[in-house]
Amino acid sequence: MPGVYSVSEVNIPDGWDLFGATCSDGSNPSAIDLGAGETVTCTFVNECSTGRTGPNCDICDTGFTGPTCDQCLPLRFGPSCEICTATCFGHGVCNEGIGGDGNCLCDPGWTGPNCDTCAPGFFGPNCEPCTANCVNGVCNEGIGGDGTCLCDEGWAGPNCDICAPGFFGPTCEACTCVNRICNDGLGGDGTCSSCSAGFTGSNCDQCLPGRFGPSCEVCTVNCSGNGICNEGIGGDGTCLCDPGWTGPNCDTCTDSDQDGVCDPDDNCVNTPNPGQEDADQDGIGDVCDACNDVDGDGVCDSDDNCVNTPNPGQEDADQDGIGNACDTCNDSDGDGVCDPDDNCVNTPNPGQEDADQDGVGDACDDCNDSDGDGTCDDEDQCPQDPNKICRGLCNCGIPDGLDCAPGHNFSLSSAHDPCHSYGGLHDPSASAAHDPSASSAHDPSLSMSFL
Repeated sequence: MPGVYSVSEVNIPDGWDLFGATCSDGSNPSAIDLGAGETVTCTFVNECSTGRTGPNCDICDTGFTGPTCDQCLPLRFGPSCEICTATCFGHGVCNEGIGGDGNCLCDPGWTGPNCDTCAPGFFGPNCEPCTANCVNGVCNEGIGGDGTCLCDEGWAGPNCDICAPGFFGPTCEACTCVNRICNDGLGGDGTCSSCSAGFTGSNCDQCLPGRFGPSCEVCTVNCSGNGICNEGIGGDGTCLCDPGWTGPNCDTCTDSDQDGVCDPDDNCVNTPNPGQEDADQDGIGDVCDACNDVDGDGVCDSDDNCVNTPNPGQEDADQDGIGNACDTCNDSDGDGVCDPDDNCVNTPNPGQEDADQDGVGDACDDCNDSDGDGTCDDEDQCPQDPNKICRGLCNCGIPDGLDCAPGHNFSLSSAHDPCHSYGGLHDPSASAAHDPSASSAHDPSLSMSFL
């Protein structure tokens, strides 16, 4: 509080908080210099601890109580001792006190934010404990429950310890029998008796032919031979009429174009064609046939490149407008030679030139082979000599391959090159080895092999 106080000699900054009071002499902004017995004006800043109030912080604040004001009054909670607002419907109390959260603390058997719901294992308006021994089930609990057992599937009895009808064996498995009696119960084996009347199938879950509906009743409807009974478990016993027939008994003919011909027999269902004319015999009457197709290949005559011969893909290899199927001369390259006789089917070769007589015309022959040795002329060192022994040195002009080039001499001793060089010089007066008529070295009767 404001006032003048005596303090011992002290040197403190101006405005210092001194034991809860802010002191200043107002004259020195940097420090208060007090001598013994001198005074200074101090103003207390009263900041009470939580739960206290008053000038001297000696009064409990609203909601607080206790010798040190550190407890909440009844029905208040939390660090600020707020008022409890939770409604616990008489089945619980507010979680009050400094450490409380204000929620309901429910009585035994009750649960929920407002303690208005039975806890698990409790039932009825007073949430009494379930006492039933439900071996294979649970208690019918909750406010609306009656405390009896709700059995699992297949189980029955007050304690859910016997098989329900239609279940069998120690674990009460479901019988697979439908529309017949199952040997059920804890001691049953699940076998089925014979099917009831009208039913069939391994599980008696289907109707016999001529029966319909969940009870497999007998079909009695007369469908006049133009339909069948809607039979089976899902059927309703009425007639399912064939196309073109209608009526409860399928005895009325549908004639959409009113030409006197029933739709199932009419070759023009929506266009009157009483005479049923059909020139191309395609099943579509002339009056409604937008595409006459004499050869029946699916291509209208007006667009067909083979009108009288089926050619559904309209193949025309030589693009002459006449389909392959009826073209007596397919000429793919248009050179005037029919493909079967053309030695270049896809490349024009009107003169059918074939220099190497290999059956492949010159115009399309990728490998002309004059000597027929399997090596194309442009790669063959001796294109006219199939023996290939010249090795680039001989004049390959004669079939024996022994015609040596100028400056070279034929020799039997030359294992790799029968036409070997005379030191690179040509000798016009060569020895007999160079004269085929002067020596037996060139006698064709000699047995020689040149690679």
